[in-house]
Amino acid sequence: MAHAILEHSAEQASLSHIVDLLSLILVTAIWALCPGDFLALLGGWAKDKLTELMFNHPYSRKLESEADRVGLQLAAKACADVRAGPVFWQQMELADQLTGTPTSPEWLSTHPSHRNRSSQLDRLIPQALELRENCACPALSSPDPRAVFSETVRVMMKKTKEQFEGGLQSSHQLMPASVPTAPTPFQTVLSSSTSVANHLIKNEAPVTASETVVVSIVSAAAGETESQHEQQNTSQQGS
Repeated sequence: MAHAILEHSAEQASLSHIVDLLSLILVTAIWALCPGDFLALLGGWAKDKLTELMFNHPYSRKLESEADRVGLQLAAKACADVRAGPVFWQQMELADQLTGTPTSPEWLSTHPSHRNRSSQLDRLIPQALELRENCACPALSSPDPRAVFSETVRVMMKKTKEQFEGGLQSSHQLMPASVPTAPTPFQTVLSSSTSVANHLIKNEAPVTASETVVVSIVSAAAGETESQHEQQNTSQQGS
């Protein structure tokens, strides 16, 4: 919606005309200096890559950041909990880390990194809260979704480290199939994360949507890790 309001498609079309004009001059110079077909084709390929990295990608990242800012303002005027904006991108970054999703450097991407988008929105939260208050929106409930997420991640890392250190001591022992296995690190993390969220909600305040997504991400990662552990145990018992 923010992209449409800001007419980013028209801006990109205008930029493409300027870039095409500069590219035409550069291509003409390449063909004049490199009359050979191979060198000319190589120069054209290099020109396309430079144009992409020096003009298209940086400008696209700029438009995405602008859309994030306007989107946060729209959310504030709609009386939404704008504090959940940075948490969303923190959750995306955590999900990529838990699932092992490969990430490319930001300068190779058309979008800012999850971390940079979260940092930008976090800096804009005070302005968004002021705008929300000026629109006569109801007061936000506690706790702050950002505090819930930070505490959940801290507990998750602590419990995972403890379970990993404990698992190293007994990893050489094979357990029979009939004996139930000990809880995996992510199982303990999931229960601890839920406890942290409930503890931070004072006066029995309702759980926010961002907290639910946090637990969902950890739960999904826990399911993938459990299936991997079961496959490893089955292969070890068979051998």
